[in-house]
Amino acid sequence: MADPVRLTVLISGSGTNLQAVIDKTSQGQLSTQIVRVISNRKDAFGLERARKANIPTQYHNLVKYKKQHPATPEGILAAREEYDAELARLVLADKPELVACLGFMHVLSPRFLEPLEEAKIKIINLHPALPGAFNGAVSSHSLLLSFSFRVYAVGLCGCDPGGLDRYISDSHRTECYRTCPCGLAGREDR
Repeated sequence: MADPVRLTVLISGSGTNLQAVIDKTSQGQLSTQIVRVISNRKDAFGLERARKANIPTQYHNLVKYKKQHPATPEGILAAREEYDAELARLVLADKPELVACLGFMHVLSPRFLEPLEEAKIKIINLHPALPGAFNGAVSSHSLLLSFSFRVYAVGLCGCDPGGLDRYISDSHRTECYRTCPCGLAGREDR
């Protein structure tokens, strides 16, 4: 039997997809060892899910980097690049074979992507819709509900099995994306 795939998971929220990976791994249905869960939000419930499963966790906050730079476009860019470079160092230290962004609400820059590419570490980004399908940030509870309903109404979720696309602004690219049914038809009450 092959060794389990060493996996680092990046999250920002409740960690429901993380829990699915934890469950499938503990049931022997997924040959994976989650080596660390990293969140950019201190109160992300996914960190608690990981701790309950005895998985090491890390909180990595962009705010700390923003405080070190002026609130100018250049300062914000410098802060984000420093944050991403440090995130890459944190991930590389665990020597994963794969990184899964499971609800990670941060656009990763080349300062993160390039070191992982050099180390031949693949990245998967799980996203609730195909790129460009529902553009814009979700900034309030009602907008979140509206966004969720639009994903439900379309009936498709998106996944990038080929890896994270470094050219995120090119949202019309579709060759690496695969759709799958969400299984929500007839569940308007949920």
